[in-house]
Amino acid sequence: MLRQKPPDPNVSVRFDHVWVIPPSLFDDSDMDPQGPLYLLLQAFLTPARTSELQTILQTNTLEFRLKNLFLLSPSVHLAFRNGHLRIFPPTYTRGQWNDETEAKVKTASQVYYFVSRLSPEPCGSLFLSDVSHWDSPMQMFTMKSHDPNQPPPDPFLLRTHHCIAASMHLFHVEERIAEGWPSPALFNLNIITQKILRSFWHLVPHLIRVQCYSVLLKLGTHLYPRSFTGLVYQLPFGLYAKECTRSPNEGETLKIVERYTSIPAPLWVDDYQGTHRVIIMTALSGQTLDAVFHRLSYSERKQLSKDLKNAPQLRSIPNQTPYCLGDSHGGPLFDYRFPSGICGPYHHISEFNSFLIHKYVLSETRDNVAAIHARTYRSVFTHADLHPTNILIDYGRLSGIVDWEMRRLLS
Repeated sequence: MLRQKPPDPNVSVRFDHVWVIPPSLFDDSDMDPQGPLYLLLQAFLTPARTSELQTILQTNTLEFRLKNLFLLSPSVHLAFRNGHLRIFPPTYTRGQWNDETEAKVKTASQVYYFVSRLSPEPCGSLFLSDVSHWDSPMQMFTMKSHDPNQPPPDPFLLRTHHCIAASMHLFHVEERIAEGWPSPALFNLNIITQKILRSFWHLVPHLIRVQCYSVLLKLGTHLYPRSFTGLVYQLPFGLYAKECTRSPNEGETLKIVERYTSIPAPLWVDDYQGTHRVIIMTALSGQTLDAVFHRLSYSERKQLSKDLKNAPQLRSIPNQTPYCLGDSHGGPLFDYRFPSGICGPYHHISEFNSFLIHKYVLSETRDNVAAIHARTYRSVFTHADLHPTNILIDYGRLSGIVDWEMRRLLS
């Protein structure tokens, strides 16, 4: 969190001296041993840990004060103080930042820690002390001291903050929920207008259209943030470009979804061959479900369930390929779970089953799955990657389903 040397020698290092737990915590009258907040803290931390915390904070010696002090950049300091960040050792999994872990960390001269942003509603715009932007959800750092008179922060205090941070962050989440949904865009083209504009646009020669896309891509890289994968680019005029490095037929899939279903998917606009196949499609309004699910009321969640029932429309799309299993255009299947990432296509389900049961599968496992593979299935069109990051929500309602590169015919 504090870099020793900035990347640019002309950049000055900025940091704040930060208390892990403010020593003034017990100065409040409500934190009197019989006060309501004191009793609440006892219930939260246990009476023994509350008493130990009070002893540490009220011991006004240099050693104890140093155990409660470290350096953070101003923006990270603010996020840490408000409970948007928490610190834990690498051994941490749920329930393991416990007394045993704390004791091991306390006796170590050098300790590795992780600092992570709490979700939902993670804080943004964080900068390290060398003014570089911190854009990762988690960061690792080291705390060490070669001088016993200058101890690193006490793991007891860091663990106490770790316990309290999640509850503090919930206040932030409740405030964001109370703000309500952002106002819808003042101007949106409906699907019919988009299709009419697409038809007129295709009257322009393909070579000129491709040159226009090159200009829009350059503008987009300056105007909009880069996507997580680095393959999707936001463009002006409500468009997106996507490099199809794995499946070149995603554009054709969007055409099929448009032709046979009413599922809200990006509208295919154009495609062309660059280093990889590039498709141009319309943008959909909204945020990903994983980012806003906590904001949905129970009635909105119920409505989302109803809206997602349109997804089975995919299964009614006719198979226009000679294969039983494959992508929607007769090509191979792509899936992260395959060792090579790709397989098929297959004329028969039995061929796919044989691929799954490779020579390294134990005979006991083969016997267990044999009964399942013996069943009769029909192959249907499916999205195959329908998870919360590919479902968009706008003003509490389903606004789109994106990322159709893994669509396929599956049993």
